[in-house]
Amino acid sequence: MIKQFLMLVLLVVSGCGMQDMGNEFANKTEYSILQSYEYEYREVKNDKPYMIFKNALKTDFTVVAFPIRDKPKGYVVLLAQTEGSPKVKFSPDVDFVVTQSTFAEVKATTPLSKEVEQFIATHLR
Repeated sequence: MIKQFLMLVLLVVSGCGMQDMGNEFANKTEYSILQSYEYEYREVKNDKPYMIFKNALKTDFTVVAFPIRDKPKGYVVLLAQTEGSPKVKFSPDVDFVVTQSTFAEVKATTPLSKEVEQFIATHLR
């Protein structure tokens, strides 16, 4: 009886560890993509209302970028959908510009997770 209980505990503990490893791998990939796009667009004149990069860095991820509020350069980049937690990943952590019409265009052309859609909606002006 004790052996069976210990085997069950080991299975549960090892299963939890595998989930954490999967989340950690997903997060590393996702944050690497964001870091690359944030670096590339931090000094770019932000004269476009948004940009969309499908298959970012040759992955299945889509990056959406919005101009940083009250700055002539730079974009906030975020993943349209994520695999790991948290479900909303973006960089840098600053306010950005998004209008109702821009938001509608982005939603029409790019599938967004409900969490990302809600996050963007909090920045509408």
